Amino acid sequence: MELVTKALASLEVPESIDALKIPIAANADTGALISRILNWVGIIAGILLFAYILYGGFLYLTAAGNEEQLKKGGQAIVNALIGIVILAIALPLARLAIEIVSTGGGGGGGGI
Repeated sequence: MELVTKALASLEVPESIDALKIPIAANADTGALISRILNWVGIIAGILLFAYILYGGFLYLTAAGNEEQLKKGGQAIVNALIGIVILAIALPLARLAIEIVSTGGGGGGGGI
């Protein structure tokens, strides 16, 4: 325990986030970085939803008269389709939000 206490005491805690000196590319654009992350999240979510549809279809097709498995497979397909709809709505909205924030956008309000 004494070794841990000495090790923690020797650590220097930075005063600000700038003191951490995290390497970032010289031309790093936060909006572009977030957009790239969002693209990867969308791709991964799409693949997972597709796999979930396949899983539901497999359950549905192999039910062989088992009502519980038939219902479970059908519900999996419905859930995956709902997920696809949510993804199809959320990704463009997130991209729009990133574009508005990164361009400093937002229109001026109209006067009366």
